[in-house]
Amino acid sequence: MNIDDVIAELAPSRSFIDVGGLWGTVNERVSVAKLAGAARATMFDLQAPGNEYWRAFDERCAARGVTGYASVHGDLNDDAVLEALGRFDLVHCSGVLYHVPSPMQTLEKLARLTGRHLLLGACTVPERIENAAGSLDFSDGRMLFIPALDGQAKAVLAAHYDMHNIKLLGVNSDAAFGWGAPGAWDYAPWWWFWSVGTVARMCELAGFRVTRTFEAWPGLAHYLVCETA
Repeated sequence: MNIDDVIAELAPSRSFIDVGGLWGTVNERVSVAKLAGAARATMFDLQAPGNEYWRAFDERCAARGVTGYASVHGDLNDDAVLEALGRFDLVHCSGVLYHVPSPMQTLEKLARLTGRHLLLGACTVPERIENAAGSLDFSDGRMLFIPALDGQAKAVLAAHYDMHNIKLLGVNSDAAFGWGAPGAWDYAPWWWFWSVGTVARMCELAGFRVTRTFEAWPGLAHYLVCETA
């Protein structure tokens, strides 16, 4: 199973929005939804209007023969923007949840957008990680807050992501960065490590029923298919 198959199943004749889908461009799902027969589709992202990400998105849609979609710049945390957007039958949001300092707040906002289904993609860790640096247990709701990492936990995670050739700020990358401050948080670094089971429980608390989970990136990420409760 992959996310495009799920969108092909759920999108026909329905409204669709991709929240935060511009980063990387090829991971956007507006074009997928439109080609699957969505009645309307919207890209919603925090990126500055008209920048290279929006241009790359438009070029990708044009190359795929996709037209008639909407592009909305805004912050998911802005209640006025959410009210203006309204609800969508199908909401896709991938690569966002672990980049925010307050993930339950983000899930609450996504719930306000979701009329029927949420397709949530998130980087995850196995319930147990073991390597030469030691071991970590992520079962039973355990999760780690990356800005506080130090010592053995950081070493274990650094070794884990080194094995996958992934560099993460605050873990195995020494690049200069800051976490920001209230009202101006930095969404570039990852903030959390958690298992798919923990993310599923968070979705349930936000008002969803999780109907399916599947790996999107072997050993590194999952999708959760959620319905409004």
